[in-house]
Amino acid sequence: MKKFFALSLSISILITATLTSVALTPHGNGVLVRNWLYNDTNYTFSDGYKTSVWYHNFSQLELTENHRNNVLRIAISQLGYHEGKMGDYSGADTASSDNCTEYARIYSKNYNDYCFDWCATFVNWCLNQAHVDYAYGEMSCHRWIEDFFVPEDLYRDGKAYGGTYIPKPADIIFFDWDKTGGWSDHIGFVLYTTDTHVYTIEGNTSDNVGLKSYALSDAQVMGYGTPKYKESTEVTFDYSPSNDFVVGDYIVTDNSFNLYYEADVTSQSEKIPLGAMISCDSRSDGWIHIKYNGVSGYTQSTAMFLLQPAEIEYAETTAPVTTQAPETENNTESATTEDNPQTETEATVNTETEDIATESHETNVDSESDAVSTYDTIFDSNDSRVNDSNPTESISGTDNQHTDNRGCGSTLSVGALGVIGIGAAFIYGKKRKE
Repeated sequence: MKKFFALSLSISILITATLTSVALTPHGNGVLVRNWLYNDTNYTFSDGYKTSVWYHNFSQLELTENHRNNVLRIAISQLGYHEGKMGDYSGADTASSDNCTEYARIYSKNYNDYCFDWCATFVNWCLNQAHVDYAYGEMSCHRWIEDFFVPEDLYRDGKAYGGTYIPKPADIIFFDWDKTGGWSDHIGFVLYTTDTHVYTIEGNTSDNVGLKSYALSDAQVMGYGTPKYKESTEVTFDYSPSNDFVVGDYIVTDNSFNLYYEADVTSQSEKIPLGAMISCDSRSDGWIHIKYNGVSGYTQSTAMFLLQPAEIEYAETTAPVTTQAPETENNTESATTEDNPQTETEATVNTETEDIATESHETNVDSESDAVSTYDTIFDSNDSRVNDSNPTESISGTDNQHTDNRGCGSTLSVGALGVIGIGAAFIYGKKRKE
């Protein structure tokens, strides 16, 4: 009987170890930042950032087994963060254009007082917080291509340059504002792709973390890189539009968002700040029931973007899933057609709704598409350039730091606890028998 109890205990330990491996803690705040020569291994969040809604959003996240989901959730949690002045990394200074950000503080040596063009820095920060190993921690956009993605065969050209690769969620997208394909000026993350457009989330776009859209054939879209993501049977979120309401957490994307205590515009209300995380659990007659900071109420605003659905879906297979390098253009071409260019091998789940989206800022739609859905207009179009006062990111003094030394992180196998438990049960049972 005791032998059976010991064996049961060991199995429980194994199950517990397996479950706890799903939930991880985001990096930062005293946890070592890893992988890259110029990253600060003693990085902690600044006091200003820790007072912000963006820190609150980040601190509420628990990482799962799917790297792509983790990267995009972290990036989306920062929507609305604005660059500040030197010493102010709170993200709340909407009047500043000094390029000072919390994300730059991940670099050591206090480079340029943490004030420099920060699109690549934002990508670096999100990858690091998502525990993505072997990504390339760079300030320079183009060196990501030259020093990491091309040598690792992880880079694919954009459609304007003969490429046929269809980007996937959390791929890194590279831009060349000169439309020559010669040097990348800007990067961001892919959210999703349609037949004609790619939708992104980017740092340092109009001085913010914001949402954008581009025609796949736009010559500004230079190409795509795929970090060495580890994936699992957890389904990758699909942020493309759906007619179904999605229960989950959303990020407020406008500073005039109202929470009404009753489903009536004449009832008492309060403002919810830009960037705040809210929970949406139902929709009826045009009203969405939301919860924010311990308060329940209603809204009719569409100025919100899905952060994460309430439930995570898993594929049926139990076989391990790993991310492969981007398909070669010949393979991609044979696997897709012009009529249906979005054929993909990885599973996705629709998690966005056409009625719940960010405020429209798009003023022009590429002529490639005769009809673009209403949802497309929630993203800033590619006509709104990065940094209104400085449309291209510097490739000189403040944008040329790079490293040739890419380290690797280590992973602790929590399943070892279960093995230890089984071994203990075996020894205990044998000893009792003797």
